[in-house]
Amino acid sequence: LQADLGQAVDYVMRAAPDAPLFAKIAMADFAYNVGIGALARSTLLQLAKAGMHERAAEQFMRWMFVAGLDYRDPKNNCRGIPVRRELQRSVYLVRL
Repeated sequence: LQADLGQAVDYVMRAAPDAPLFAKIAMADFAYNVGIGALARSTLLQLAKAGMHERAAEQFMRWMFVAGLDYRDPKNNCRGIPVRRELQRSVYLVRL
């Protein structure tokens, strides 16, 4: 766990060094959850690197599918994914 999370944090620190602290925290959690490769290819990262943080934060809400199933749909029985994405979006937007 510690090594995987450390890799996610290290990647975010290299990929988006100018992003605000809480944006980095949210992106590291996202990378830990979906994989560094997914973050690396994402519009989320591209917008964050461009300083378009409000738009970047909204990208979390696009990541609601696992194995082709939309986890916003209650019949797919995984409310945790939408909750986690909303939490990531909210953390990303925290400003000090």
